[in-house]
Amino acid sequence: THTDCIGHLGVGFGAATAHAGFLPGVWKGITYSWWVVHETATRTFQTPNQAQSVIGVGQVYTEVASRGIAAVLAFSGLLSLALALFNLIPIPPLDGGHILFAVIERIKGRALATSTYERAAVVGIALMLLLFVVVGWRDIFNIYNGTVLVGK
Repeated sequence: THTDCIGHLGVGFGAATAHAGFLPGVWKGITYSWWVVHETATRTFQTPNQAQSVIGVGQVYTEVASRGIAAVLAFSGLLSLALALFNLIPIPPLDGGHILFAVIERIKGRALATSTYERAAVVGIALMLLLFVVVGWRDIFNIYNGTVLVGK
């Protein structure tokens, strides 16, 4: 396991650097990436109040940047995986929404009406904006109160 990297959400930036050959290194990268995806997905549903907006991520980055280039690269990888997972949420503006509509069309055997896409997109965009405002406001509040979540 990767318990030396546990932070608030199960992912952090501990000293987990290990040297390996090419193939073992690729395998370690794959297993670590899978672990990050699993932990992110699991803990997001367990503790949704710890999600962060661009504001919170920027604040965390300022902490991570002080730890050196290895921590910045690890953070970039974690952020990239988290954004990939977020993009798979089945809301129409996101890729997950497009996948959902493709599956629905495949099951129905015909294309959905354009008006259906339009209504779903409006609702999806409204939900995304609401999420960004609520989480962003909470991030500002947390920064102001000094309670920003930073992995250990």
